[in-house]
Amino acid sequence: MPPSTYQKLVLARFSKDFRSAIETVQTPYRSPMANEIVVHNRYAGVNFTDIPLIMGRAPNHTKTPFDLGIESIGEVVEVGDGVSDIKVGDYVVTMMFGNGYREYATVDHKLAVKVPEITPEYLSLLSAGVHAAIALNVVSPIDAGQRVLVTAALSSTGHYAVQLAKLAGGYVIGTCGTDEEAELLQSLGCDRIVNRKHETLEVVLKR
Repeated sequence: MPPSTYQKLVLARFSKDFRSAIETVQTPYRSPMANEIVVHNRYAGVNFTDIPLIMGRAPNHTKTPFDLGIESIGEVVEVGDGVSDIKVGDYVVTMMFGNGYREYATVDHKLAVKVPEITPEYLSLLSAGVHAAIALNVVSPIDAGQRVLVTAALSSTGHYAVQLAKLAGGYVIGTCGTDEEAELLQSLGCDRIVNRKHETLEVVLKR
């Protein structure tokens, strides 16, 4: 039995402090229309986009209040007419502005991707993982043995790029800034690690 209302976060006022900028409000639960599903969110991604939004520096979002959150993962609790590929009880990730920081999200079923379990690690696939895949599979496909440079190799997109490039058979050069980061890059399969703490990328690439 769905609730009559649920909680969500809204940006109530612009501020550099996230806690003072947001408010928790009750909002009516909406059952799905045709081609929609309702997801009971369990985890939401904290996105870099949140920073300019709460400070009032994001285009097209200059007046408060408005909903927050983009990517989320949860369990499907209702499906609308016309939805055949997703059923109640499925786990899905979604990416839609304003639908992340809320208990329930009603979205078009085409915007949901089924996953085998509810775990927060899937959240980064929708943004960072997709960006890395497009760069390496569409914009500039990799041939086996090709050298691939990934700067900021432990960034949200960078660590996916390292792994995808290795899966494609590339020789991966990754940059980082600490010894701890270098160890992690090694565990991801990076072939040549350029630790800016000890050497410069320009010198390494000229060798």
